Amino acid sequence: MRHPFSLAAVVAAVLLAGCASNKVPVPVAEVPPVTPALRVYAAGSLRGALTEIARDYQARTGQPVALTFGASGLLRERIEKGE
Repeated sequence: MRHPFSLAAVVAAVLLAGCASNKVPVPVAEVPPVTPALRVYAAGSLRGALTEIARDYQARTGQPVALTFGASGLLRERIEKGE
C-alpha cells in the first residue's frame, strides 16, 4: 500500500458521512382517531326517548351510538356474557 493514511482518511470520511443527520422531516399521515360506538342497552319502553337523545348526542359529538332495546332480564344476560 502506497498511501495507508489516505485510505484510512477516506474510510473514516465515509463512516462519518453515514452518521450524519439529514434532518428531513418524515410526513405523517393524519388519520382521525377511531371512535368506538357508545353502546346503550335499555328497556323497549325507552325506545322513543333514547333514539332522539342518541341522535342529538351523535350530531353534537360525532361519536356513534349503538342502541339495543329489549326486556331487562335478557339485556342483563347479554351484558353478563360480554356483549
